[in-house]
Amino acid sequence: MQKQTLEELFNTLKEILKKESSGMNPTKDIDNSKAKIKKAGFHLYGKKEVSILGRKPRKVYFCGIIMQKNFVGFYFMPLYSHPNKFKLSQDLKKIKKGKSCLNIKDLSPNTKNEIIKLIKIGKSIYKKEGWV
Repeated sequence: MQKQTLEELFNTLKEILKKESSGMNPTKDIDNSKAKIKKAGFHLYGKKEVSILGRKPRKVYFCGIIMQKNFVGFYFMPLYSHPNKFKLSQDLKKIKKGKSCLNIKDLSPNTKNEIIKLIKIGKSIYKKEGWV
């Protein structure tokens, strides 16, 4: 099997997010981003405006992808907000950077299935919280 280019990888991940976007607001940009350079991205937000930890009500960022120089960043907020609800495989642990980001350079069938599973679990958690 031939390794995907970063653009193909980005498009594959974007299709996964589109497929899993029911009940969400998909967007190309991050709300209130202060980034000076706009990179290709695709993001999912909850449709409801909610107040978390006493903050001003706004739509909750759920997950997204951003094309980086050498990888596609997959930013998954449920992994940050509810870390104990997820058990990552060794493959995902190797590409996890920080608390909620996976730096994806290659998408094996197992990794693809794990990402889909993460999204489904995360949506379930956020629905229970009333955030999406």
